[in-house]
Amino acid sequence: MIEKDQAVTDSERAQFKRSATLGAVQSMFARYYSMAVGMAYAIIMARILSPEDFGLMALAVFFLTFSTRLREFSLNEVLIQKQVSEDELCSTHWTMQLALGGLQVALVLVALPILSRYYPEARVRNATLTGILTVLLAGDIITIATSTPFTILRKTMRFRHLAILEAAGATIGAASGATLAFAGFGIWGLVVGRTAPTLLRFAYCWALHPWKLSFRFNRRIAVSFLKFGVYLWLIQTTIFITYSTGDFLVGSMIGLAALGMYSKAFHLAVLPVEMLTGMLATVTYPVYCRLQNNREDVRKALARVLSIIFRLTVPIALGMVLVGSEFIEIVLGDKWLPAAPLLKVMAFYTVLRSVFDDTGRVFLALGKPQIPAVLRVVQSVFQIGVCYLLVAHFGAMGASLSTDLAVLIGLALNYFFLHRLIRIPFKQIFLQPALCGVVTLLCVTAFARALGPVNVYAAFFIKGTLCVAVYFGLLFAFARRELIGEFMMLKSAMSSRAKTAGETE
Repeated sequence: MIEKDQAVTDSERAQFKRSATLGAVQSMFARYYSMAVGMAYAIIMARILSPEDFGLMALAVFFLTFSTRLREFSLNEVLIQKQVSEDELCSTHWTMQLALGGLQVALVLVALPILSRYYPEARVRNATLTGILTVLLAGDIITIATSTPFTILRKTMRFRHLAILEAAGATIGAASGATLAFAGFGIWGLVVGRTAPTLLRFAYCWALHPWKLSFRFNRRIAVSFLKFGVYLWLIQTTIFITYSTGDFLVGSMIGLAALGMYSKAFHLAVLPVEMLTGMLATVTYPVYCRLQNNREDVRKALARVLSIIFRLTVPIALGMVLVGSEFIEIVLGDKWLPAAPLLKVMAFYTVLRSVFDDTGRVFLALGKPQIPAVLRVVQSVFQIGVCYLLVAHFGAMGASLSTDLAVLIGLALNYFFLHRLIRIPFKQIFLQPALCGVVTLLCVTAFARALGPVNVYAAFFIKGTLCVAVYFGLLFAFARRELIGEFMMLKSAMSSRAKTAGETE
C-alpha cells in the first residue's frame, strides 16, 4: 500500500501539538535570524547597486521561475502528504525530479537565444540577461538534486535541522553576495548570493540523510504522484502568474529602472509574509496532513495559526503606510524614494496574503487539491487582464494595484469554499485586530498632522513608536486572555525542548 489510513489517537495528537509548537519556536528563531541577515544584506546591496541592477535580476528570476513552474509538479508536497516512508516511494520521487529537471534545462537552453534577441537592452555593465539566467539555472539544478532528502526532513518534522539550514544558508548567501558587491562585481553579487545557499543545502542534506541513492522507478507510485501533483502544479503555476505578472509587464513595457523600484517595493511587502507564513508553513502543512482525518482538529489548528499571523501582520502593514517613506529614505537611500508610494499601496497585499496562503495548505492536507487549483486559475486570469491594463495606464503603480486586487479576489474565493468544509470562525480571528488597526491608523495620522513637519528621523521614530504602542495596547486590552494563553503555550514548549526534540528525531 502507498498510503495508510490511520486515525490520530489522543496521545499522538498531544505529541503532534508539542512537536508542532517546538518546531514553530525553532523555525521562528531561525527565520527571524535569517530575516535579520537578509534585511542587512538587502540594505547593503541597495546602497551599493542601482535600481537597474535589481530590475535585471528580477527579470532573470522571472524567466528562471517560469521554466521551473513548467517542470514543477509539487512532488515534494505530495511526498509529505503520503503518510508512509518507503524506499521505493523516495526513489521514484528522486527519479521523477531528475527527469523533469532535465526538461527544464533543455527548455532554458532553447530559450536563451530567443531572449537575447528580444531583450537586447537587458544588460547592466558586464552582465546580460542570458548570462545571469545561465548561472541561476545551475543553482536550480543543485536544488533539484537536493529535493528528496530535504523533503524527507520536512516530512519527518526534523525542525532543528531545517532551522540550521535556513540560518546557515542566509549567512553564507549574504556574506558571499556582499563581498562580491564590495569588490566591484555589481549584479553578480546578487546572483551568487542567491545560488550559494543551494550548495550548503546539497551537502548538508545528503550528509545527514543516509538514504541510499537509487534510480528505481515505480509506475504505480509515479501515477499517484502525478494524479495529486497535477493540481499542485496548476496551483503553483497560477500563483507564479498572479505574483510575477507585474515583474514581466513592468520590465517589458516600462524598463529596468521601473522594475527595480517595483521589485524592491514588492520584496519589502512580501517580507512579513515570508517571515510569518513562510516560517509556519514548515510546521503547519505536515501537522495538517497528520490531522487530516479529524476536521475539527484541522479547524482549530488553522484558526490559531491565522489568529497569530493576523495579529502580527496588521501593525507591520500600518508601519508601511505610516512610515514607509521615512524607512526607505533612512535605510535604503534617496535613490529608492520612488518605491515608497508603491510600498504603501502594497501594505494591503501584505495583510491579505498573510492570511491567504495557509488556507491552500489546508485544502491539500484534506486531499482536495482540485478546489484551490480551480480558484487559482480564476485569480491568475483576473490578474493577467487587470495588470496589463493598469500597467499600461499607471506604470509600476498599476502593477501594485492589480496585485492587491488579485489577492483580494483569491482570498474571498478560498475562504468561501474552505468555510463550507471546516467552518472558519471569522469573527474570532479577524475582528479585534482589525478594529485595533483602524483605530491605530486614525490616531497616528491625526497626531502626525497635529505635530506638523519634522525631520525624517524624528518622524520615523515618533510615528513608528506611537503605532506600536497604540496597536498592542488596544490588542492587549481586548484579547489579554488569548495572548497570555499563547505565551504560556510557547513557554511550556521551550521548557520541554530537550525531551521533545529527542522524540521528534
